Amino acid sequence: MEIKISVIIPVYNASLFLERCLNSILEQTLSDIEVICIDDFSSDNSLEILKEYASKDTRLKYFKNEKNIGQGLTRNKGIDLASGKYIAFVDCDDWIESNMYESLYTRAIEHNYDLVCCNIVHDFPNGTSQSPVIPPIESLSLEFLINEAIFPSDKLFSPNSPCDKIYKKEFIDKLELRFESERVFLYEDKFFNLSLLVAKPNFSYVSEVFYHYVIRHGSTMISYRKDFTKRYFAMNERIENLL
Repeated sequence: MEIKISVIIPVYNASLFLERCLNSILEQTLSDIEVICIDDFSSDNSLEILKEYASKDTRLKYFKNEKNIGQGLTRNKGIDLASGKYIAFVDCDDWIESNMYESLYTRAIEHNYDLVCCNIVHDFPNGTSQSPVIPPIESLSLEFLINEAIFPSDKLFSPNSPCDKIYKKEFIDKLELRFESERVFLYEDKFFNLSLLVAKPNFSYVSEVFYHYVIRHGSTMISYRKDFTKRYFAMNERIENLL
């Protein structure tokens, strides 16, 4: 089977949400995928859940870090292991619509795109949901995306998330692009995507809402506050040098 998309999932203490996440991926209408799950030294039964799913579906492969290294570096391990034509990222507490990858992959191969993006919905703890107001498709130029990544103007819309996209593996490898550790560099996904955008990828945008970003207490963005200011300025300096 030719693997069209490698889906990379860093997993950490996600037992309450992991089954919903995995089901949404394994039930995709695009079946030619591999699911690379890397347990980041969880203290709950996340690894046991991964083992159970792997025993039922050979497309899912699981690995375990020998110590907790964080989301960014764990994603890098997934990139190194991936064998698909395109790479996708999913956070272990989120979930996706069943036709997400078929829609994005179909668009990607139409014109050999390096990057295809879709819309995202934020699911809040109080049960409400909200999606960004997407600008007209014709205004979604590389310049617009770069400016929006640095100085967001549209509520909830940001090109910085790696999860509402598929990336051509060949393009990522050509750039030798990897994530920084969020423990030394704030908003590691922002720098990852800016590094890609300034390399001028051939890209497209699908306006449908496919990715569910679940806002919860204890997530990486909400919980990790150590050295916040130091990490922010480290990120800012790298972005200035990049641009």
